[in-house]
Amino acid sequence: MIIKLPSTNKICMKKASTLLLLGIMLLLAGCKYEDGPLLSIRSKDARVVNTWVPEKADINGVDGLKTDGNGAAYINGDSTGYFLGLKEVTFLGEGGCFLVYKTSQDNNYTGTWEFSKDKQLISIRLSPPLNGMPYVSMDWEILRLNENHLRVTYIWERNLFLVDFVSKK
Repeated sequence: MIIKLPSTNKICMKKASTLLLLGIMLLLAGCKYEDGPLLSIRSKDARVVNTWVPEKADINGVDGLKTDGNGAAYINGDSTGYFLGLKEVTFLGEGGCFLVYKTSQDNNYTGTWEFSKDKQLISIRLSPPLNGMPYVSMDWEILRLNENHLRVTYIWERNLFLVDFVSKK
């Protein structure tokens, strides 16, 4: 009597096919942001908690972030250009945040931040108020988020900003 055992090659091929399919699904599921990494081991919360400084920015499609050497950032030129003002932003793990705006001196603002449910937006609420408003709330749409780079777009005073931040650390 002869007993046939299943071919080990067929079993190995089935396992390899299953692993390949799972790997492809993981890669596709990890691509969340428009310019984001395909796969990240760190959570989005862990990646955003950092101190970020603007590296590059444009307003309404006009490229060119310039600094005056004192931390003030201008779009497309010197102090006669549009003033970005944002010197750095720190997102804390407990949902707190600090923003430093540069005018004639550093102005520090505290507030809170949170992700939208789909983690596509960072909602920021600042106090004390800017410009006499009761509070300032803004939503940054995340285009890229990794350990060292954050790219966001947002609207402020009817202008569309695209800002690339780098980790200060």
